[in-house]
Amino acid sequence: MSGVAAAAQALYARTGAVAYGRVARYVGVPAALAGGAVTTYTGTLLAATSTPLWAAGSRLLPALFSVSAATTATAALSLVTQRRATSESATRLDNLALMAGGAELALATTLDRQCQQQGVATPLQQQPTATAYRIGFYGPGVLTPLLLHSIHRLMPRRSRTVSTLASIATLVGGYMLRSVLISTGNASAQRPDDYFQFIQPRTATQPQPQQSPPALAAQCQQAVDRLKQALHESPSCLGKDVDAVEQIVTRLRDRLIQRLRQTSPSPEATRWQTALGRINAALSLIVGVEYPIAGIQRSAIEQASATLAQVLTDGLLV
Repeated sequence: MSGVAAAAQALYARTGAVAYGRVARYVGVPAALAGGAVTTYTGTLLAATSTPLWAAGSRLLPALFSVSAATTATAALSLVTQRRATSESATRLDNLALMAGGAELALATTLDRQCQQQGVATPLQQQPTATAYRIGFYGPGVLTPLLLHSIHRLMPRRSRTVSTLASIATLVGGYMLRSVLISTGNASAQRPDDYFQFIQPRTATQPQPQQSPPALAAQCQQAVDRLKQALHESPSCLGKDVDAVEQIVTRLRDRLIQRLRQTSPSPEATRWQTALGRINAALSLIVGVEYPIAGIQRSAIEQASATLAQVLTDGLLV
């Protein structure tokens, strides 16, 4: 739809034919609606993982990425149309930039507070990421454009310099936001403490099992055997095996976390902490296998099985 709208607009600009202009205008509406949905996709995909920082903001990340897409797109449009845009069009872009920038500031602030409440905000506070986020994103990326657009609206005449500076600052901030969220999410995935903090509220409300569960090593072996079995199943049956393994590994992870909380620092606790990191990595692969758009990924199943088998081979659950 965007391609059709762009082609029609280009033909209208070249030929002046009214029909092309109408096509561009009418097709632009569904293109904008579909594009608005697509802008949430990155945030939705990140929030669907078990990475603590991303999972903690599961309700906010899609909206934040969508609003950030609106601010950067508006900035790009403002730069491209700087010389030819009418004062009315420029005013509309300024108004859109102000609204989107304000929403972006509110969502980013709320995400920060939520990550702190969940106890997973440490990667955002470590250098040099903290400087890039606080100064690079909040400074030039959000507050500066908001200030410049506000000043622009109060000026009697439109200033290309002010508009250009606001647009460049917005594009820099959009890059910083995406870069920081990806890098800090990856850092969060390597921090067992973040997993402990994130899982704590949920484990406190889980009912205690009525019967004695199998040993940790036996439970891990059960997951490995089920994954190997899944590789020989047809696609229609494979999903059930993956679902079952996800439940087994989740229970194994929760039991291991509970034991670590009750155990003082010791060689045994160190082994369990190493095992927890590998189990979380395997669980991320297993959850990713079920993502409906990508379909069943057998390579991920093999990798998850090998990761869990290595935990047993290294004797980390003894």
